[in-house]
Amino acid sequence: MASQLNQLPASLEPLAMFGSKDVPCFVKPVWYKFFQSLSAVLADLVGSVLGFTISPTVIAAGVTQGTATQLNNEWSVITVTPVGAGVLLANFGAGVPQTVFNRGANNLNVYPLVGGKIDVSAVNLPYVLAPAKMQTFSQVSGTQFYSTQLG
Repeated sequence: MASQLNQLPASLEPLAMFGSKDVPCFVKPVWYKFFQSLSAVLADLVGSVLGFTISPTVIAAGVTQGTATQLNNEWSVITVTPVGAGVLLANFGAGVPQTVFNRGANNLNVYPLVGGKIDVSAVNLPYVLAPAKMQTFSQVSGTQFYSTQLG
């Protein structure tokens, strides 16, 4: 445990520069782990207060609708997106939106339910979500989703 607390991702060194380029501000590994844990607790708290569930680390898989990773929560953060991989929206029923964040390095294929469609696309075709983007998919019937881009 102590050795894990002393590890810091290289991307956070230095985190910021104050005033002069000679005075970098380094993030202490212990504080990094603290804030990482705190963000997970806050995500759970916000989700439970607002009535939705969050999957903070989902790995996209497969290259077809049948082999894509099944989503199980209203908010899903896709952290790994291999080329051509995708996720399959859940069947929560009409009126329940699902938000998908693509934090991976590649485009993410977001598939509707089998026999369904997203927006005006053909049946079973994925919505392609670019890296660093998020999209909300609102289910309006057993086979139809509409999307709203949020960022």
